[in-house]
Amino acid sequence: MRRILFSTLCAALAAAVLTACGSSGASADHKADGAGRINGALFAVGGPAPDKARPVDGEISIRDGDTVVATVRAVGGSFSANVPPGRYTASAQLGDVPCSANDAVTVAPHASVYVEISCHVR
Repeated sequence: MRRILFSTLCAALAAAVLTACGSSGASADHKADGAGRINGALFAVGGPAPDKARPVDGEISIRDGDTVVATVRAVGGSFSANVPPGRYTASAQLGDVPCSANDAVTVAPHASVYVEISCHVR
């Protein structure tokens, strides 16, 4: 349990660093255009270390319903996407394993939210 918490904290810190460094997303300047930001982490759970969530690289799709509004790359498990205010789901694909966050998130103007995507691998 401590390892999962530590991994989550590391991913959140990495997302904060990416945010501060201005990582790319759907909008170049979310402060100027009223957009918000989705920061998050992509984890693989299971496989060779069944009790440990491992941050992984992968492509993240941010959707508003069936419409993809942003596609970003998770590096070291961390990702960030600028999006207009609204309600979104986040998903990824690790090989043939589809992965998604448990809940949709609501992004307010000029605000950031955090989401975790877990991929249950064998």
